[in-house]
Amino acid sequence: MSAVPDRISLTGLAARGFHGVFERERREGQEFLADIHLEVDAGKAAATDDLADTVDYGALAGRAVEIIGGEPADLIETVAERLADAALSFRGVRAVDVELHKPQAPIPHAFRDVSVRIRREQPGPQEAAGTPRIGQNGGGAPGSAAAAPGPGGTTAAGRTDAAPLEAIIALGANLGDPHAALQAAVDALRLHPHIDVTAVSGVYRTAPVGGVPDQPDFLNAAAAVRTVLSPHELLAALLGIEAMAGRRREVHHGPRLLDLDLIAAGGIRIDDDRLTLPHPRARERAFVLVPWADIDAGATLPDPHGRPRPITELAAAAPDRPGLRADGTRLVLD
Repeated sequence: MSAVPDRISLTGLAARGFHGVFERERREGQEFLADIHLEVDAGKAAATDDLADTVDYGALAGRAVEIIGGEPADLIETVAERLADAALSFRGVRAVDVELHKPQAPIPHAFRDVSVRIRREQPGPQEAAGTPRIGQNGGGAPGSAAAAPGPGGTTAAGRTDAAPLEAIIALGANLGDPHAALQAAVDALRLHPHIDVTAVSGVYRTAPVGGVPDQPDFLNAAAAVRTVLSPHELLAALLGIEAMAGRRREVHHGPRLLDLDLIAAGGIRIDDDRLTLPHPRARERAFVLVPWADIDAGATLPDPHGRPRPITELAAAAPDRPGLRADGTRLVLD
């Protein structure tokens, strides 16, 4: 081990959270900023030029955004500890420095920032850099499902002995260049060492559903992936891609640079504080179902009574179906 460790830094990661001791903070939320510095040995990754040999900072960003936006805590010290635990769950991370900023703290004086900085180290010998360690909780709230077994009984990303999971991801965007954002998301999925994008849909245009008035139309698409990640790990990867695209979860049904939703994952059913599968509102959304049908017209989803229904039938009955139209373009897999 060198005297000066290699470092991977993720700084200025912004997410909306509901932490604080005051009722207004819990009700309205505020922006938090996280700086996360990982101590690693980057030698193998430098030699192989392989993402599998280093820490996937997109997945780390997704997990951090999930924690900041997750279970409220009174103190930023508690949230910083959760972030440190999550960072240390990635294989190859020897130590982590976390600084969590609360620039909108309710202080009745002029100030620039309030933050807490902590350092945490691994208790023992480390594995090579890569994905989260088997059986280690991802550092969320107590009872977090981050380590829940996935297909084949795995609890870690990148387990080559895990049974591959087939999943459907819905993509949407309506700010900037939406088509470019959707294509960039597909490209980011393809670059992940444990995600194989097997199919993509055509692109569809639809008016926003609820939320902020006078928004631009959304472009929507779907992607089918095969992965050895668990559903929760796949969700963290999606949140990381959103975060790297500049997505901030502040306005419900508001305009978005990029929106990635995990819709279904190999028939698995999950209902916890982080994830519900199948997606509970997918059966009512033509902008999800029609692109999905481009990929797999024979797919089904349970109706409100739990009976399987073809997604083509659900799409035809969806309230937004009349306003959905093909954009005439298609995402590509190079």
